[in-house]
Amino acid sequence: MKMQQCMDASTDQAMQGHGGAAAGNDCSKRDVQKSGSTMTVDSVCTVAGKAVTSHIVVNGSFDSEYTMNITSQGAGGPGGQSGVALKAKWLGPCAADQRPGDIIYPALPNGARLNILDMIKAKSPPL
Repeated sequence: MKMQQCMDASTDQAMQGHGGAAAGNDCSKRDVQKSGSTMTVDSVCTVAGKAVTSHIVVNGSFDSEYTMNITSQGAGGPGGQSGVALKAKWLGPCAADQRPGDIIYPALPNGARLNILDMIKAKSPPL
């Protein structure tokens, strides 16, 4: 499935800072290693009361083009292991009708749109 995402530096920072917390996950481990243009992230989180171990490998540059491969294994889940592969490419500045955080799914009816920053704010506790 293709999607388009409008990002800026503050949106990127917010997504990194709220990844586990926004999804209601409690992570006991998050190990990030970087070597050249490859970043590897290994984590252990609790999702819906179950332990989930994830291994993520990112190759390339977030400024132009990268690939990401994610494998996860959950305790007691059906099938046990799952995987996702994605390819991302910088297409240019956000369109005039987009704001930072917008994610557009062109394959869905009416090009469904949501905003990741709105989702983070909705799940964050009031100050």
